[in-house]
Amino acid sequence: MSLTVDALIALRNRVVNDFVEGRASAGACREDLDAIAIGLDRLLTPDGRGSLQQRAAKVVAEIRAASRAHLAATPPAQVARIEFGARRYREHLQHDDPERYEAERREEEALEAGEPDESRMARPIVAALGSRVAVRASSARVEAILRRPEVIDVQPVPALPEVLWSDDDRLAWEELVDGVPCQGCGRAIMGEETRQRDGEAWRSYRERIKPIEDEFQLGHLGHASSWRVDGDPLHCSRCCPPPPLSPEQITRILAILNPPSHATLPHIRVRWCRVCHRPIEGEHVCDLADLPKELRTALEAVPAKERAGRS
Repeated sequence: MSLTVDALIALRNRVVNDFVEGRASAGACREDLDAIAIGLDRLLTPDGRGSLQQRAAKVVAEIRAASRAHLAATPPAQVARIEFGARRYREHLQHDDPERYEAERREEEALEAGEPDESRMARPIVAALGSRVAVRASSARVEAILRRPEVIDVQPVPALPEVLWSDDDRLAWEELVDGVPCQGCGRAIMGEETRQRDGEAWRSYRERIKPIEDEFQLGHLGHASSWRVDGDPLHCSRCCPPPPLSPEQITRILAILNPPSHATLPHIRVRWCRVCHRPIEGEHVCDLADLPKELRTALEAVPAKERAGRS
């Protein structure tokens, strides 16, 4: 089976990804990479001339060139997010497992100080090119890799029918605060671009931001609404995922959704009217007993005088 240099490098990326995702052991990954390196050597140095180090250097150069091209094609906003993730990983590792963090840090420092990447990458390739067993089995090994079922990454679907971004494009609050840009347009989310400055007259403010708004509208014709955080740069609701909620906003929302249980009200004794059979509230006058004491005494005195006059 004849493969191009680009196809073999793409296959190499597949093998590395399988190992990173835990679908292949370290030993199997190493053998796969050796077979692919031998295949690259046959394409780059078909006559087999030159030392093993020189041939391995050609293989390494192609791999590194492909890696640089892939990095250059990756949007800067995604690169910033990847770098943030790596930085947070080291921070969490330092907090949760200081010993492992120190071991990895010392290993990185030793690698950087010891020799360049090209030399480290070339060493296993030189060993593979010099192994008759690996060379004889390389073609069959590459064909076996090609026959393996490929794990296809599921393409993210838009979060809503009318938008271009997916839920994977949403930033976490920590990413936003750290300065990771919008994953939709690549522009900053935090900033002072559209905020009215202290002491700036409204007319001057409108004149200053009108060109900003006009330029934005030209880039998003027919894209409906826009959003911004306070006075930060403008973003398109169709192209850019909305900013994350702050911890304070989440706390307020949870308080609304989960209100505290009301305290049990103290027991109140209710008096019921013996005439209308309703609770006695306010100025109830259905019964003499419900009248104020002075008024009740005066009213009771009337029939008493009438009885005295008849006797």
